[in-house]
Amino acid sequence: IQQAQVEAKSCCCSTSGRNCYNACRVTGASRKTCASLCGCKILDKCVRPCDRFNLYQEAG
Repeated sequence: IQQAQVEAKSCCCSTSGRNCYNACRVTGASRKTCASLCGCKILDKCVRPCDRFNLYQEAG
């Protein structure tokens, strides 16, 4: 049985975040580290709008 592997994508909400991520990766840092530093997420599929990245529970 063949299984297709889907590579996770780096999803950044802004151009500055994307530029930060790309510059970080050039240094050899990990995807996870660069995403964390630059406000990006590593996801199977990028979801817009970006506020979906920041899921939170409302205090109630």
